[in-house]
Amino acid sequence: MEALIFTLLCANPYGVFTELNASQRSSLVEVAGRQLSAHYPPAKTHLLVLHRTEFFGASLAQYLRELGYAVTEHSPPANECSQVRRGGRFSRLMRCARTQEKAPSGALSFGFIVDRISEDGLYRLTLIVDQRPMTLAFRWRADAVERFGQWAMMDKGS
Repeated sequence: MEALIFTLLCANPYGVFTELNASQRSSLVEVAGRQLSAHYPPAKTHLLVLHRTEFFGASLAQYLRELGYAVTEHSPPANECSQVRRGGRFSRLMRCARTQEKAPSGALSFGFIVDRISEDGLYRLTLIVDQRPMTLAFRWRADAVERFGQWAMMDKGS
């Protein structure tokens, strides 16, 4: 498990790869919280966030705690990781020193990706719990999430 945590922290594909204003962030946090609570009972689930959290991640972690989840966030020292800007888009390149952080017993790994997937305003929210992704395509309508289809989820048997 420690090797997995180290690998995920240092080769970080997670995070927000598009701009979100405060209203959009709040709307998306609620959508993510509802989806997680439909599949993972809040009072019985401990989530281990496997990447640094920024504004969206911090808002999501706080909301999940309010719903009753136990949430452990990764918080490396400032000199442990860095972000590099390339070609006008943010690319998260994580260079991390090995951490001694250990996963709490029974905690499920948790990551998320928010990105724009088309030039005509189609976005994607992916929640990854215990290596099982759940993905929703959506558009913004007045800073609220307008679903573009249903959640796509990996079968637990896969």
